[in-house]
Amino acid sequence: MKEKLIKFIFKFSNFKKVKFFCVCGVLFLAKILLTWFFSLFSSVFYISYLLTHIFLFFLSFFFHTRITFNSGIKLNKFFLFLKAVLFLKLLDYFFVNVGVYVFDQHYVYSIVIMTAIIFVLRYFLFDKYVFKKVVPV
Repeated sequence: MKEKLIKFIFKFSNFKKVKFFCVCGVLFLAKILLTWFFSLFSSVFYISYLLTHIFLFFLSFFFHTRITFNSGIKLNKFFLFLKAVLFLKLLDYFFVNVGVYVFDQHYVYSIVIMTAIIFVLRYFLFDKYVFKKVVPV
């Protein structure tokens, strides 16, 4: 029964934005759990957080490829995904620092604002660039 419900939801809900939001929520929970898990083996936080981000990168690619955008796993899509993620990380880093040092915002406000903007940008970048459906001529 549970499997049929899940298949029904993903078959008839071709709402990419809803799927994107759900996948991002799952990845957020995975980030917290993986950070906790890796911190059990390393007393240095940045090591466990780095391992978490590496693992999440591949998990994110798999989830967005298979669930959000219903695309096949291909090497060229992987490299487009890598470029898009690196671009968004650099953009996030730059503008959070601009908010803090140029506009004298508290870092929490700057992070929250940029996270919301990056979330929207990520969806459109993935939809229109990384996982763009190619229509045969």
